[in-house]
Amino acid sequence: MYIVCEGLDSVGKTTQSKMLVDHFISKGQKAVWSREPGSPLISDYLNVRDLALSHKKLAPQTLELLMVADRAEHTAVAKELVQSGTTVVSDRSFISGLAYGMACGNDFSTLMMLYGYAVQLYPDHIFIMDMPLEIAEKRRELRGEVATREEVKGLQFKLDVQKNFRDLANQEYGALRTFCPKTKFHIIDATKSVSDIFKDISSKLENIL
Repeated sequence: MYIVCEGLDSVGKTTQSKMLVDHFISKGQKAVWSREPGSPLISDYLNVRDLALSHKKLAPQTLELLMVADRAEHTAVAKELVQSGTTVVSDRSFISGLAYGMACGNDFSTLMMLYGYAVQLYPDHIFIMDMPLEIAEKRRELRGEVATREEVKGLQFKLDVQKNFRDLANQEYGALRTFCPKTKFHIIDATKSVSDIFKDISSKLENIL
């Protein structure tokens, strides 16, 4: 299986994705944790994550193409792992590329053309971790995290990204199903406790957990 946790920063994606891996392993199954960009499963020669988190001036097309290259490499490795019987659980996927890319002004068709070419494996399940933006912002502030390239774009940008995540999950972009017809989308209330969120996710995976 290829399972992904998605959403804005500070909504609990990393926590829940790592909990899923631990749970699979505790059941005697092979599972690995990953992320996009900068997957630990691939070589760091692409160095995309550092560029994405930096404030280095890049044309939006340059940044998007770097992300596409990173996802191509990551999903190629993930495909090999899944085919060998390992479950891959990832913090972000091409869905983030669509949500953030469209908020940056790129159109869906152009982005999906790129991902349709680059992505080697589409997720079986995508969990959109959803919560009010102000709660996510407060979490980030409490952690004292340095604002990234995306975060300095302001609240309206983040609201646009959040709307894009919801629209994608609710299949507002019908053409998406052409590329990943078997992918199941789930919107998860991320305001709950960590354990309750995990129960909600687990209930959607009861046949494989």
